[in-house]
Amino acid sequence: MYSRRTLGACAALLAFATTAAAQMYSFRHYGAAEGIQNLTILALAQDGRGYIWAGSEGGLYRYDGTRFRLMAAAEGLPCASEVHTLHVGTDGALWANACSQIFRFDGELFHPVHGITGTLSSPQGMANAADGHVVIATPSGLFDAARQADGSFATIPHPLDSRVAGKPMRGVARNGSQLWFGCAQELCVEEGGKVSIFGPSEGLPEDAWDAIVITPDGSVWTRSPSELYRKPPGEGRPIREKPELASSIFFGALNQGPDGSILVPTDEGLAVRSGGNWTLVDDRRGLHTAVTSAALEDRDGSLWIALVGVGVARWIGYREWEAWTKAQGLPSDLIWSIRRDRKGALWVGTSLGLARLDLTKPEEAPRVWTKKDGLGGDNVRWLGETADGTIWAVVKPGGVVRIDPETGKIRRFGSGDGLPCGTSHRGLVDHLDRLWIATSCGVFRNDRPSSSRVFRRIDQPAELKSGAWAFAEDEQGTIWITSPGGLWRLNEGQWRQYRKADGLASDNPYIPTIGPGDSLWLHHRLDAGIEKVEFSGDRIVRSTSVLPADAS
Repeated sequence: MYSRRTLGACAALLAFATTAAAQMYSFRHYGAAEGIQNLTILALAQDGRGYIWAGSEGGLYRYDGTRFRLMAAAEGLPCASEVHTLHVGTDGALWANACSQIFRFDGELFHPVHGITGTLSSPQGMANAADGHVVIATPSGLFDAARQADGSFATIPHPLDSRVAGKPMRGVARNGSQLWFGCAQELCVEEGGKVSIFGPSEGLPEDAWDAIVITPDGSVWTRSPSELYRKPPGEGRPIREKPELASSIFFGALNQGPDGSILVPTDEGLAVRSGGNWTLVDDRRGLHTAVTSAALEDRDGSLWIALVGVGVARWIGYREWEAWTKAQGLPSDLIWSIRRDRKGALWVGTSLGLARLDLTKPEEAPRVWTKKDGLGGDNVRWLGETADGTIWAVVKPGGVVRIDPETGKIRRFGSGDGLPCGTSHRGLVDHLDRLWIATSCGVFRNDRPSSSRVFRRIDQPAELKSGAWAFAEDEQGTIWITSPGGLWRLNEGQWRQYRKADGLASDNPYIPTIGPGDSLWLHHRLDAGIEKVEFSGDRIVRSTSVLPADAS
């Protein structure tokens, strides 16, 4: 998603007790020069479109891959107040507590959520409900926010029994049918209308339980500004974790990575628990300050850290890199395409065949298919997956092939299946599960690839019939196609062509990719670089060079 080059990769995480010297990590720091004018950052979130959001003591910022931009009245926020509670709904929309109100961002504007005013007491004061609503923890109780008939959102009290109804609420988290929340100075869980309370009699001291996360093993972690506790699955008593954990000046923020790692911001650095070990990331390891307030692992695997007084840091190469080469069983070190299937296996198309890696069994060698196994060629240039779990590949030479991941059986498609061209370049599986193929004689599509062998040439401009390179599909279902004749847009059956005269960097766009905000990123042939293209309607309004042309 980001254009900046990786500076390095971090070493494996080390336990605190065994760290003899602080190891330096690579960080990219963001401050005033990158658009952040208030450098005390209190909250972080990544919405469904991939944008990183940062809440500060003086407003809410959005990162577009290059700079942070302050959200203001033009976006529907009437002030630049403290923002320490951010939440992303099941639909990917951002919710924020700002200007003493709750707001929901629809992609263009922030809209107030009616029924709640004031500032929430916790950085994790909102959670997704089982019915798609959002549960909000306020100083006067729990509330449910739901969409109204006119499209707006409003709140009603969440039904709770008299023991906890109306109490000050803090952190809240959903785990299946269970709703966990900090109720007054205790920890509560609601399931099926019944509320259970964990307090001093269960071994949990009275405190402000600001944040709750449930890890994949079923453990419930909860945090106050000074304490961290874990309730193991099936156990009735929480256990104090990391007694030497530093406190937090603001509140007990807590988060977890996709693998269940625990991220604990403190006044002495970010404490990270991974694989049963803890490590502390602080100013001795490259941060500009040790005082951290929030942490977020984004979908690209970078760790973002909110810093008090100096902005935001991104830990580049947060996860230890793993590498596979010919020495680990790949057919070649020249990689053309990579795809992770819905079961977690990694498929790698190389210049000498196709490999499948089972990442749950790292000791096993990859399974390999080559020309002699029926690929028809060795250069695997594109990989895709249809809804039935079938893997599709475009091979040069060899055309289009289908691989059954269970049996490994290969079936090739050619002229007898409606693909008469000499060369296929790349493919696309769209949101309707249709398989598109770009070939040397135009664009072909199979509308039911899970059950049909038949490809048909779609209706297209005559210029496309002389060849197409590659595809991309945006969130609106618009198909973008590159060809020797430029860039093509197919929207609701209507075609539109773009060339350099229309605002592109060159007349040779090659590989298209959809970025944040439906921006189109294009890699051009003939060393013409990479550009980010933005549209208004069907007109190009901005082209930004991401990687300049190679003048040599």
